[in-house]
Amino acid sequence: MSLESTNFPGYFLRHRDFALYVERDDGSTLFDGDASFHRRSGLAAIAGLSLESQNFPAGTVRHRDGLLHLETVSSSADRDSATFHLE
Repeated sequence: MSLESTNFPGYFLRHRDFALYVERDDGSTLFDGDASFHRRSGLAAIAGLSLESQNFPAGTVRHRDGLLHLETVSSSADRDSATFHLE
């Protein structure tokens, strides 16, 4: 799955250098991989969801210091910061 901006069509959430950005799709295979995620059950709460990178399977989207990062998850604090709830 990919996450496209509703405010800026054609812009997607993608990872680059283990940080996440909203960028315009450049049509490259690399962009497609960087902007594709597997939706998983929430790591800290089953009602939530977690996102695993398609082209970097050890990487899970986490929030830290007000930003999104692609990192491995190993502790309960990591699982909490890698679980999101859609509204």
